[in-house]
Amino acid sequence: MIREDAPGPAGGIFFSRLMSVRGNAARVSAEKVRFPGSAVTSRNGHEPRPSGTTAILAGVLGLVLACLLGYLPLKFFVDYGFAGMDGKVRVVLGVYSLAALVLLAGALTTFFRAVTGAILLLLGGLLAVAAVVCEPVLLYPGYFEDFFAAMFRFTPDDAFVRVGAAVGGPIVFVLAVLPWTFRYLRHRPAGSW
Repeated sequence: MIREDAPGPAGGIFFSRLMSVRGNAARVSAEKVRFPGSAVTSRNGHEPRPSGTTAILAGVLGLVLACLLGYLPLKFFVDYGFAGMDGKVRVVLGVYSLAALVLLAGALTTFFRAVTGAILLLLGGLLAVAAVVCEPVLLYPGYFEDFFAAMFRFTPDDAFVRVGAAVGGPIVFVLAVLPWTFRYLRHRPAGSW
């Protein structure tokens, strides 16, 4: 048996260097090799924390859009009351309210890093666009093009709500559907719940 501290080529410094080289080789081979499309790992074998930029942007924009969409039904309810509204107006305001509630729930759930939040933001973005499209179809039949032309010129009252829904809804949808958003929301660091 060769002792580590024995003099000569089999022991001493030569032996310790040989073992350190073999140790480094074993450590390097234990790490995953980076290939395109494969998961990148760090030295300790855990995946690095994904960037939460798209998820956070989707949550913040969803929260702003929820407040914006919730303004219109609230204003109509305060100004006109629920009893004096036509059935079609109630449906349109109900879609605006539903979109606002779904976006609010999605934004808050996203901030708690749950995948459900991204799914709710997807649905809320679609409902926001549906609310804007539903309004001229139910309330102004035959004036679909005129409604959108006036809306983007900010001519009617509260046009900023409709423009915000028409522009912000698809942006929230796209941010929520990106794979980086789901990767961030699914990631659980080692030792977390």
